[in-house]
Amino acid sequence: MHIRDIYPAKYLKGEHLEADAYEVEISAVTVEELTAPGQEPEPKAILRFNPPVGTHKARRLVLNKTNSDTLETLLGPETDAWVGETVTLSLQSWSGKPVVRIAH
Repeated sequence: MHIRDIYPAKYLKGEHLEADAYEVEISAVTVEELTAPGQEPEPKAILRFNPPVGTHKARRLVLNKTNSDTLETLLGPETDAWVGETVTLSLQSWSGKPVVRIAH
């Protein structure tokens, strides 16, 4: 048994993707207060998908500025309108690390 099966990560990261691209439907957009190490808490948009994505299938994606800007360009600025829309998640590299990007 893999230890991550017992204590899975809460949020989707590039290392969790099993393929280079996934077409998914946005099932929910929420806001959560998240705290990075040594930082003050700040609100972040969180996406849920249908079908779930990644090796543990229940993860949510924390939107960074790049992915937020892409979604705004593709779907408009109102996050409520994003629910039910289909997007493509792609596996890319940034500073040598695998990352999740929303494709244009």
